[in-house]
Amino acid sequence: MRLVAYRLRFFCMTGWRWNWFDAVLVTMQVFEEITMIVARVSLTDSDTEGGGNLSFLRVLRILRLVRVVRLARVLRLVRQLRTLVTSIGASLQSLAWTVMLIVFIIYVVGIYFTQLVTNERIGATAAELDSQNMQMMARYFGTLERSCLSLFQSISGGVSWEIILSPLVEDVSWLVAPLFTLYIAFSLLAMMNVVTGVFVESALQSSAEDKEEFFASQLLELIMQHGENDDGYLWAHVLEGMVANPETAQRLAALDIKKAEALNLFKLIDIERTGVISITSFIQACLRLRGAARSIDVTTMMFEQKRFLKEWQAHAARMEELVVRLTPADPAGSGAGSLTVASAASAGALMRRGSSRGFPLNAQGRALHSLEHFVGRS
Repeated sequence: MRLVAYRLRFFCMTGWRWNWFDAVLVTMQVFEEITMIVARVSLTDSDTEGGGNLSFLRVLRILRLVRVVRLARVLRLVRQLRTLVTSIGASLQSLAWTVMLIVFIIYVVGIYFTQLVTNERIGATAAELDSQNMQMMARYFGTLERSCLSLFQSISGGVSWEIILSPLVEDVSWLVAPLFTLYIAFSLLAMMNVVTGVFVESALQSSAEDKEEFFASQLLELIMQHGENDDGYLWAHVLEGMVANPETAQRLAALDIKKAEALNLFKLIDIERTGVISITSFIQACLRLRGAARSIDVTTMMFEQKRFLKEWQAHAARMEELVVRLTPADPAGSGAGSLTVASAASAGALMRRGSSRGFPLNAQGRALHSLEHFVGRS
């Protein structure tokens, strides 16, 4: 029904990923129903091929387990659950590198203990090989694969590392204890804590991104509900109507946007005072307004001030040069008038150029602008 209502826009509108997911699930279910009907018809028409058809139906019943995937649609409704799943998905890359690091450390340590136990067994007598400690060492460190498995079990709780260490200390050397303890301490206290920190950071970042996406989608939906915004622009009277509506004002307050803040933010973005701004710029500004100033915001403002100061200094230097040129070099000469006209024209052009760049005309600039018109009329 939604596909008929929205037509092709169904696949590219807001929430298009979930729309594609629903479309795939519905298509699979329709295909399954059609296949079941065809299989039943063929089963009734041909009794000789009944065994093959029954096998085909069994395969279809197994494929019906794909319907369980529809439970993933719950993620669309419960934002907290969606945040957890998104955080786990965002942590998969860190998980892969973590597994590689653990495997590398276990492999290196496993080679050492395997070689140590192998040398001990080579130099042992037949009676010593039958001892309980030697059999335990062969069980845990007899091959490289067993050594790696034992080392992983010792840090993951699969087996107590005291049981693994005792035969090594009793039959090989007490110096093995500090080495094995160092491996346990490094794996549990250093590596695992760092891994936990990486996962927590990834989860927090994913949660923050999900909150920003939810905020942007809710604000965009709220703006689009008031019409006149299909072209991607937000008009001043539309925003004023939004904040004046009690229901809309409550929804804005739920998004932590106050009435005065929304109107003032619109005025700040509308530099040219046209009464219209893009919806994207308004949403981005609201996102910046939600949190504290980040490093990128402070850095951007610092460099903008430096650029403004440099351009203003150049502007002041040109003004000083024009003032000198406007001073008549020959009070009695006839060239003073033409020089004044040219200088005034240059000053007016400069002031217009400075004003177009966003510099306000000060008293001196307005005087030079008036001087240009006065000399032009004369």
